[in-house]
Amino acid sequence: VCLGFSLLLTGKVHFGYIYGIGAMGCIGMYCVLNLMTGSGPAGMGGHRHKGVDLMRVFSIQGYCLLPITAVAAVGIVFDLRGWLGTILSL
Repeated sequence: VCLGFSLLLTGKVHFGYIYGIGAMGCIGMYCVLNLMTGSGPAGMGGHRHKGVDLMRVFSIQGYCLLPITAVAAVGIVFDLRGWLGTILSL
């Protein structure tokens, strides 16, 4: 919501893209991580792998959006098309 609001203050309305791509990315990462963990039969230790739950994936991707939200908030005040935007986005 903060990312969408920051972009809205700069004159860009991208709420549908933010939520749509974010949800599809979370579902895709959830599928890939559960395929990689191998939640099949018991291994050598005798215990089953439970995989990764969906809420954990949403939490990880939410924290990964924090730097992007900070750059969008700075973009409200400063023009990010010059050297300042290049440095901040690195």
